[in-house]
Amino acid sequence: MFNDYLTHLILRTIMSNVESHKANRTNDATKWIHSIGQQA
Repeated sequence: MFNDYLTHLILRTIMSNVESHKANRTNDATKWIHSIGQQA
């Protein structure tokens, strides 16, 4: 029982890290596109 909970907690932490990493990547891409647009 405790082991299942621990596994669930670890997986949830990993997934939230992945999601925030994706969000950061998207944010960086958006900033990059904006900077290209400003140069043009």
